[in-house]
Amino acid sequence: MREVLTGSTKDFTKEPEVWDEVRKQISTSLEGGHTTVLDSTLAKMADRTAMMTFAREHNAEKIQGVYMDVPLEIAKQRTAVRETEFPEKTIERMERELAEHGPEFTEGFDSILIFDEKREVKEVHMRREGEDIHHEMKLR
Repeated sequence: MREVLTGSTKDFTKEPEVWDEVRKQISTSLEGGHTTVLDSTLAKMADRTAMMTFAREHNAEKIQGVYMDVPLEIAKQRTAVRETEFPEKTIERMERELAEHGPEFTEGFDSILIFDEKREVKEVHMRREGEDIHHEMKLR
């Protein structure tokens, strides 16, 4: 979205406009009955909660979170090879915010998948028929 509105994935000067367009597209998709994916870190709990409230107000039936729980250095390495560049200070700030308040089931998610640095499922949290279920995965 950022590239569409600014001409560059690296241009963060129009964040309000970017997020207005993201919300517009989410609402159109959800109200049309479509499965909708938002690919964003949303490191602050308040941002996650606001987005979930917005999604539910626009007919989201289920909200599933995916969290990559990786050490800071691995996050920096992976970010360095992405098309979108983020300053190290931004990555470090997001890591601090997520360490303080990472995604929690109690925020309103219907499920959360937590992956480790090997990209393997580490934990699953889900709600089924009013029951909260938490599984820690020990693969390999």
